[in-house]
Amino acid sequence: AISSVSTKDLDMRPIVSAGQAIQGKAAGVSVIQPNGTPGGEMSIRVRGTTSMNGSNDPLYVVDGVPVDNIKFLSPNDIESMQILKDASSASIYGSRAANGVVVITTVAPKPGEVRVSYNFTGTLEMPDLRDYSLANASQKLEMERLAGLFENTDFGTEIYDYNRKFAEIQRGVDTDWMVLPLRNAFDHKHSLFIEGGTQNLRWGVDASYNGANGVMKGSGRDRYSVGFSLDYRMKSLQVKNTVSFTHSKSKESPYGSFSDYTILQPYDTPYNDDGTLRKRLSFSKNSNLREANNPLYEATLGNYTWSAYDEVSNNLSLNWYLTDYWTVRGQFSVNRKYSNGERFIDPLSSKTTASPRDGGHNLGDLYVDNGNNLSWNANAALYYTRSFNKHNLNLSVAWEASSGSSDATSAHYRGFP
Repeated sequence: AISSVSTKDLDMRPIVSAGQAIQGKAAGVSVIQPNGTPGGEMSIRVRGTTSMNGSNDPLYVVDGVPVDNIKFLSPNDIESMQILKDASSASIYGSRAANGVVVITTVAPKPGEVRVSYNFTGTLEMPDLRDYSLANASQKLEMERLAGLFENTDFGTEIYDYNRKFAEIQRGVDTDWMVLPLRNAFDHKHSLFIEGGTQNLRWGVDASYNGANGVMKGSGRDRYSVGFSLDYRMKSLQVKNTVSFTHSKSKESPYGSFSDYTILQPYDTPYNDDGTLRKRLSFSKNSNLREANNPLYEATLGNYTWSAYDEVSNNLSLNWYLTDYWTVRGQFSVNRKYSNGERFIDPLSSKTTASPRDGGHNLGDLYVDNGNNLSWNANAALYYTRSFNKHNLNLSVAWEASSGSSDATSAHYRGFP
């Protein structure tokens, strides 16, 4: 079975990523965002989850080139999308089509006068906490009392704990922790496309910027991309070359993970009596049953985490129409990607790997990651297509080769005062 998404479908609603173009447009295809990463890639499942350990991602083919993902594609560059869901796709793409195939055709430059197109998409994201209908401080304490947590079985310690919590509630402490690290976020995307040329030589230049701000305070992702395409046509020969460059950088929220706030108790306050932030909380416990860290205090330190990558790709394709029945098609693509990232933990943070127990003051940590990837793909095919009355005959002979290499380094530096 084949599901199609056309340009008309894409223009009906604001779309920020190529993955969103499929969402709700193809039966049996699931498109979700697996996490809250700003500008993160959508997870596409054509045949559901078929493996617990291996990848469940479909094979993406952009203008005949197999790629690992489509996060580099702007929705405005897409001419059409086809989702191949049945076994027939395996006859074309082999075992790589086990999880389905998403075939994308990009917009080709049109001849004539120079045309300039600009598109702006803005979206507002608001955190939805309706599923977190939790008890307030007094209700939580009462439920604990009714559950027997404060029965006097340990020399009055439980009663002492109850009185401490009750005293906090009496002085007005009722902290809704989950709203503290959240915000409303406005995302905006700009794309520019310039095209022109003659009937035989067409060209196009595109540029885009996507600024995605996360609902966690201080998180976000910026993505820039530029591209140039050249389309040469002379009689029965067509040669097309497309080159693109993408830069992306994301940063995580200094407020930590949202899950850090879901375990904190409403009768805990993040502030001392003098208005300063507490380093640790009195009643909330971490997984080791110790006093939990105050994530608001951690957010005021110099902790940071960011990651970035630069990606360059080039795709050269050839179509040679020998006769009305015979066609030769060839393609060669190369992709180079550089990635790096850093994570720094402030010496005053409780998350450092060197604590005072190791001898003296805390020492800051710096984690550095670097990597690069090089891959290429080449294929050629000879097609024969002919119709006899009500019958069609299609024959093809194809050859394909691909290779890839990658290396990565990671380092951990400790000792920042």
